[in-house]
Order: sequence, then structure tokens, then C-alpha cells
Amino acid sequence: MQHVFFPRGAVASVVVAMDDGRMVEGATIGLEGMLGLAAFLGDGIATDDAFCQVPGAAARMKVPSFRAAVEQGGRLRDVLQRYTLALMGQMTRTAGCNRVHPVEERLAHWVSGRRAGGAQRRPI
Repeated sequence: MQHVFFPRGAVASVVVAMDDGRMVEGATIGLEGMLGLAAFLGDGIATDDAFCQVPGAAARMKVPSFRAAVEQGGRLRDVLQRYTLALMGQMTRTAGCNRVHPVEERLAHWVSGRRAGGAQRRPI
């Protein structure tokens, strides 16, 4: 991983490839989050993939610069720790919804959430 990304209008999907080749979405990341959490939590080796679901702007930062900023402590580290917990909760809910709700219900929820601003406008 060379960069982390902070969506500023774009919306990304974090997906994982299943053994049969199908892709399953684990999270949706917009204005509230970042792509590249592995650079914050560990060695920077991602175990999932991400792609842009809704086009838009994003800020990009080189991983060494990002890590240096995090190591200074303070607000950035605090916000990223809270974001990590929020993302874990989202991923758990997504897994549950993928299991119990038909695709039509999930799509309707996703479309209505994006139109209304959805999770990307909730503070963490």
C-alpha cells in the first residue's frame, strides 16, 4: 500500500473475493472515512480490495507521511480509532444484512441513503 485516501465526495466499496470468485461488499466509505486503514492498524498490507462506487473527489496521502502524522498523536489518532470502531460496526451490520435481506431491499436502502446523504454525513 503506497497511499491512503480520504473521500471528499466519492463513495468507495470495500470488497472481498470469495473462493468461487464472487465479490462481496463489506463496507461503503464516503466522506466520513478513509481507505487504507491497514496503514493505520498494521503493516499496510490490505486483505481486501476497494473500488469507487460513486465518482467524486478524494484526498490522497503517501503512507509514510500519513504514519508520521498519526505518530504525532493527538486528534488524528483519536478520530481514526473511533472511525475504526464505527467501520467494524458497519461491517458487522453489512454482513448481517447480506445474510437476511434480499438484494432488492439492500439496493433500496443504499439508494435512499445516498440520496439523503446517508452515512457519509454522520459525525464519528
